[in-house]
Amino acid sequence: MSVGETQNKLFEEAVSELETLDARLFERILNYLSEITTDGVLTPDSAQLAQIEQKIRQWTFELGYPEIVDNYLKGLEDVNEINKLYYEGNNRVKSVIENEIINSDLNNEYRKQVVETLRGAGAYEEIIKKVADVLRIDALRGLTFEQASNELRALVDPTEGKGIANRYFDQVARDALMSYDGLIQEELKKKFNPKEGRYLSSIIEESRPFCTHMKDTYGNRPISTTELQKELDAFCPNGNPSQTRVTYITVNGEENTRKKGSGMIEGTRLENFPVNRGGYNCRHEWKWIF
Repeated sequence: MSVGETQNKLFEEAVSELETLDARLFERILNYLSEITTDGVLTPDSAQLAQIEQKIRQWTFELGYPEIVDNYLKGLEDVNEINKLYYEGNNRVKSVIENEIINSDLNNEYRKQVVETLRGAGAYEEIIKKVADVLRIDALRGLTFEQASNELRALVDPTEGKGIANRYFDQVARDALMSYDGLIQEELKKKFNPKEGRYLSSIIEESRPFCTHMKDTYGNRPISTTELQKELDAFCPNGNPSQTRVTYITVNGEENTRKKGSGMIEGTRLENFPVNRGGYNCRHEWKWIF
């Protein structure tokens, strides 16, 4: 399985589980609202107000948020194994991956930050505290049960869009495994200074102009760093996604017109291309040739 396939599989599994978590979290919030409601109006006492944040934290743990995130983060180890397999024909490169790159300061820091973002302070601020703050303010405002439940439904409940946990996860984890794979390629570049690589994985419908052009032009053949720089100069000159509009044919044979640099990440250059690739949600991978 490729890194892109692994990213999609684990991400989709997590999103499905988080949708269920958000629905159940909203049910618990409604039950709590009923406990602090008198004659249709929220009337919490000081002890109940003080417990709100603790309750939200407890519910997210009981509903399995840490386990969902941990299952997704196992993909970081999958990326390590995919790279060892991909480069196994070159013992020196494989040895460097196993003994230096996987446990380098850079990769350890990246993994640490991903964990902190999804399970630590990031999740606390964007899920637990946000829900608790809205619930506490609604209670102090003396809203009716219906008014408060409608406000919290818009924030938490997944029936009218993404729920709060799912929305946060989507924001910060969509490309996490792809970016980690790119960091491994960056470190290989620093170690061995290869001069060519491959842009791997098949394009999908709605592929951005850059990805479509790269696959149409190069397929799976080797691409020199000189050729790659030429393409970046055209699609993302000086790290700025091109605003020039182009018409191209998608993988399904349909004509599409978009900005030439559509979807590409601001600041994409040759040195960080393995991390940024074609942009957000791009599932192509850059692998070096030795």
